[in-house]
Amino acid sequence: MKTEIKKYPFNEGDNYWTLEDGVLECSCWDDVSEEMFDVNPNGIYYYIENDLIAMIKLHSQDNTTDNRTFMSQLVCAGTHQFRTRKP
Repeated sequence: MKTEIKKYPFNEGDNYWTLEDGVLECSCWDDVSEEMFDVNPNGIYYYIENDLIAMIKLHSQDNTTDNRTFMSQLVCAGTHQFRTRKP
């Protein structure tokens, strides 16, 4: 498990996944993602790190500095393929 202090869990252009109605939805972090995060900062996000699936979530927030601490940890290891819905 690791913690990081930053404003958002990802940087622009990073791929991430969320669980929506039981389906993993793949997205690319952008300004719309930031707006959605600001509305609901308590979501759990998934990402790939060194071919491993990890999750990241908000741990705490300092409202005076706008710094947020995120906690991330590995969810599972191995080779996984994600299936996403087609629009």
